[in-house]
Amino acid sequence: MKAVTVQEYLKMIEGITGFISYIATDDCWIKRWPLTNSFDWDAVSDKIIEIRIFNENEELKIYRNTVDRKFYLRHICDKKGTDKSRAYVYYDEYFDESQYINLKHEGQGSFQYSIEKDKQESGEEAMLTVRYYLGKEQRTSRAFVKDWRAVGVKGGL
Repeated sequence: MKAVTVQEYLKMIEGITGFISYIATDDCWIKRWPLTNSFDWDAVSDKIIEIRIFNENEELKIYRNTVDRKFYLRHICDKKGTDKSRAYVYYDEYFDESQYINLKHEGQGSFQYSIEKDKQESGEEAMLTVRYYLGKEQRTSRAFVKDWRAVGVKGGL
């Protein structure tokens, strides 16, 4: 893991297309990336907990446990990476699963994801595709989920 600033992260994700998952202390949403409208990252950088930029091939995520800590970068790529400026993680074996994005749930300790209004009203069910990376226990040779990442969104966006 590599410590980064929001501005360093924004430079790393230039040119990548896919989706963004944004989680802050006061907001949470998933949208297409790059964003079609301007967004003031400096105004929200002290509230951000996690940002994931993801597509079929890779996910670049910055995260921190609390707003008073540094951001750390994790980059999972389904092709072996050679760019030494990124914190690559690479796995050989994986499987994908689609999960419903709960748009309506509100409760203590949970977020309500926002999705663009026209798609939400169309009745499409938004689903997040998650890729689970597998490891193998040495002693028993049993497979287990070693890591995961977001891959894409179907419907609702």
